[in-house]
Amino acid sequence: MCPFNTTQANEPIGRALCIGDGITKSQWQPMDNCGPFRNVTDILTEIAQVVVGEKNAGKVSKQVSSVTSNIEGITSNDIKLVAEITSNIVQQNLTSEEVTESITSIVSNIAQVQTEELETAEEEGGAISKFVQAFEEQINRVEVADGGLLNIQQPSVAVKIQSVLADDVMSGLVLSLAGSSPSDLTKSNITISVPTKDDHDNVIDTRPDIIALVNIPPSVSSVVSSTAPSSGSPSNGSSEYVRINFNVFSTSALFISKSLRTISADNEDFNRSANSPVISLSIGQGKVAALTEFINFTFTSIMVKPLTIKWQNNGLDT
Repeated sequence: MCPFNTTQANEPIGRALCIGDGITKSQWQPMDNCGPFRNVTDILTEIAQVVVGEKNAGKVSKQVSSVTSNIEGITSNDIKLVAEITSNIVQQNLTSEEVTESITSIVSNIAQVQTEELETAEEEGGAISKFVQAFEEQINRVEVADGGLLNIQQPSVAVKIQSVLADDVMSGLVLSLAGSSPSDLTKSNITISVPTKDDHDNVIDTRPDIIALVNIPPSVSSVVSSTAPSSGSPSNGSSEYVRINFNVFSTSALFISKSLRTISADNEDFNRSANSPVISLSIGQGKVAALTEFINFTFTSIMVKPLTIKWQNNGLDT
């Protein structure tokens, strides 16, 4: 059947005419029956009218993932619709990997939309903040068994959810994302492990493939155990495991900084923007506060050699 995002959705993919003169051998002439792809806004508007429930949430999330892959056609109004639909899906409290993977794909797609459209969507109702919050809620909700893990890797976001032994947390943890390109995390390698003698904050100097690195000190274990149950899975009350959610965004596009925008708007000589990936990290299921040691974050610059450009009346000065 034709894909849902074509003009002849749910119709046979192809048709064929039998052409012949009744004497010579007839030939079949195939014809594409699906027609052109529909407008992104029209499809999202149609999906937004669907009542999302447990039974159709997976299907709806896949549809939105497919539609938003057409990045160039997405406007600020489309982003508002995506945020609304995604929030409705997450509100179903589903714990499946399938839904979580689709939502992560949607996040990766939206992160690649034009900056102007993202900023407008945020200004007109906080759609980006609502969208990211829904994503974080789904990451916290997806079920991972005690001792298990879940990897989801998209171009703009990589997710690692791992249930680690509480005893390992007492030794400290090292979370790392390595890959050949900080702009595409599809083939990156995400690890969560106990530290070794080779793990230190400046390891990035000797490991050029490191995109993001987090060193969690042993003292965090006491804070986690005293604030909330350290369950590896939302479905049980085990105290032997601690759930770690480690998300790395290849761009800061979904984390719009009002202060940076204000600075850039007030200065004609430069445009200031974030130059590192963005990390989202949660340890256990409670609030981690009152730390006695620092959690150290190390990043690779997105632009290795930033270029400062000044526009002058008589031309371009770099």
